[in-house]
Amino acid sequence: MRKLPTFLKQRPPAWIPGNRIRILKNGSEIFPEMLNAIKAAKETIHLETYIFRSDRVGRRFAEALSEKARMGVSVKVIYDSVGSLTTDPDLFRSMEEAGVALFAYHPIAPWKGGWNLKRRDHRKILVVDGRCGFVGGINIGDEYADLSEGGGGWRDTHLKLEGPAIRKLQQIFLSTWVKNKKRELKSDPSYYPEVPSAGTLRVSIVAANGLRGRNQIKKAYLRAVRRAKERIFLTHSYFVPPHWFLTALKRARRRGVEVFILLPKRSDVRIIDYATRALYSRLLKWGVRIFEWEGPVLHAKTAVVDGRWGTIGSSNMDHFSLQYNLEVNVVALGSSFGAEMERMFWEDLKQSREVLAPEWTRRNWIQRLLENTFYYLVGWI
Repeated sequence: MRKLPTFLKQRPPAWIPGNRIRILKNGSEIFPEMLNAIKAAKETIHLETYIFRSDRVGRRFAEALSEKARMGVSVKVIYDSVGSLTTDPDLFRSMEEAGVALFAYHPIAPWKGGWNLKRRDHRKILVVDGRCGFVGGINIGDEYADLSEGGGGWRDTHLKLEGPAIRKLQQIFLSTWVKNKKRELKSDPSYYPEVPSAGTLRVSIVAANGLRGRNQIKKAYLRAVRRAKERIFLTHSYFVPPHWFLTALKRARRRGVEVFILLPKRSDVRIIDYATRALYSRLLKWGVRIFEWEGPVLHAKTAVVDGRWGTIGSSNMDHFSLQYNLEVNVVALGSSFGAEMERMFWEDLKQSREVLAPEWTRRNWIQRLLENTFYYLVGWI
């Protein structure tokens, strides 16, 4: 593996003061903000995504990126080869012809040594001019567009980040580019411009790098849950957590901490739905309150603890994200940010239904069989 230059070497996550975060909900808010940032770019655009579709939304992004590349802006795009497997190759070809530099992460190649289907790039990062960035759960595709625009209306959460913490986000993207592209990357002042304080938030950017450095997100969650004193709100599209996280939630309940979990009634991966529900009985027994989102697919990955610690990112609470994938989460400390996260959670509960223990224990044996079967299957894969 190519040795990283000094300016790309990642250090343990630290709290970086002086940042501002804008929370964005759903494609109707997220896509216009990202496209506006791309259109305003003057020097560099760095986009990393699991899925880059060749549908209406995908083509809007491809055209915006291509236009900036033709204008002389340095545009780099990383997409996952499995996540974007159904994308029309002509979309990527047209982007390359316009001057966009592309990299497909881990192409399907079982004949290559070290290849692993489970190791995917699941991040969603956009950094523009090294001055503003976006992180969250949304991919580039029509399913996230608003229903009124002919999209799927999926529920997701992203954030726009401004301030000194952008430097860390830029570093994460560029280190992935160099490691996998296997090309030299000279230090360029445009990558790391002087970014003044933009707000009052302390931010830590935590990244999972597959088998190497995969514990940053785990440690961030674990510290927050262990230190919780009053309440924990979790929103996850795929929730099959490892034993250490379940143990932390159980101990939090024993301390009297309220725990609320918002999950999809029906996600886009039915196997995961069944595996998740295999955990309901024990969670309800501990006093955890579970709510199922009844709108279009819930795809967000967020948490807020005690109205002060919050995180938004790409990482699901399952072993694929925590053990194999490239992931990135932004963690922020601040009462105003925490309050906004909590308001968003309570608003989502209005479109959700609580799962109650008496009703849950009456489900039929076929449901129980499917839940337990898929729970052990997901753990084994």
